[in-house]
Amino acid sequence: MKDINNYKDFRDKWKHEDLLINHRISWLFITQTILITGYINILMNDSDLILEKAILNCMVAIGIIFTIVIGISIFAAIIAMKDLKRNFKGNQLIETSIRATRWGFFASRLIPILFLFLWFGLMIFNLFFR
Repeated sequence: MKDINNYKDFRDKWKHEDLLINHRISWLFITQTILITGYINILMNDSDLILEKAILNCMVAIGIIFTIVIGISIFAAIIAMKDLKRNFKGNQLIETSIRATRWGFFASRLIPILFLFLWFGLMIFNLFFR
C-alpha cells in the first residue's frame, strides 16, 4: 500500500509541475502576442522616427526580458520534473523511456528559444535597417 501512496504523491507533484509549465507557456504566448501586436502597430504608424525607434527598442527589450524570465521558470519546472522522476526511478509504475520524456519536453524548451531569436532579430532590424 505504501507504493500506491508514494505513486499518488508522485502523480500529484508531477501534475502540479506539468500545469506550471502549461501556465507559463500560456503566459509567454500572451505576453508575446501583446508585444508583437504593439510592435507591428507602432511600426505601421507614420510618426516621429526617433520616438518610434525608442518605443520599438523598448518593446524589444521587454520582449527579451519576458522571454528570459518565463523561459527560466519553464526550465525550472522541467528540472523539477526530472528530479521528481529520478527520485522515484525504482518504481515500475512510472518508468517511461528517456526518449519519450525528451520529446515530451521538446516544445516547452524550444518555444522560449524561438521567441528569443525573434526578438533578437527584431533588435537587429531596428538597429541596422530602420
